[in-house]
Amino acid sequence: MSMQSKLDKKQWDTFWKVWDRKLETLPGAKKAALYAAGKAVLPALRQQIERRVDDRDGRVRKWQEIRLGSKGGYVAISPVDDQISINQTADRYVTSRDITQYLERGHKIRPPSGRAKRYNPRVKSGRTYVPGRMFYSWTRLDATKLAVSAAREQILEWINELAEVDV
Repeated sequence: MSMQSKLDKKQWDTFWKVWDRKLETLPGAKKAALYAAGKAVLPALRQQIERRVDDRDGRVRKWQEIRLGSKGGYVAISPVDDQISINQTADRYVTSRDITQYLERGHKIRPPSGRAKRYNPRVKSGRTYVPGRMFYSWTRLDATKLAVSAAREQILEWINELAEVDV
C-alpha cells in the first residue's frame, strides 16, 4: 500500500501540457517545479499529522520527506526508511514506514486473554482494531491546489530569471 500523497492526475497533466514547450528551453525547470510543489505540500502534511497524531517529540513529522522521481517525472512525500527499536532487549525493530502506515490506516490489536488474576480489560469490548488517523488522506484534499500553485510560481521565477539574463 502506497503511503504517498497523490495529486489529481488530470489537473497535473493539463498543467504540464501548457508548460512542456516552454520548459524545453529551460533545463532543470521541471525538476525545480516538482520540488517546489513537494515543498508546498509538506507543511500541510505536517500540520495534519500535528492535528491527528499525538506526536509530542515530532518524530512522525520528521520522518516525512520529499522524494523526486529518478528521471524528474514525479514528486512524492513519504516516510524515510529508518529502523526504530521496539524492544531493545529482544532486538526487535520496525521501520518508520510501517509505523506511518499503521497510523494512517489503523491496525489490528490482539484482544486480552483474560486469564490473569487481576485482569482489567482496557480494550473496549468488540474492538479489535485501532482506527487510522488518515493524515495523508486529509492532506490529499488540498495537495493539488498547493502543488500546482507552487510549481507555477517556480516556473514563472525561472522565466523571469531567463528574461533578465537575455537583456
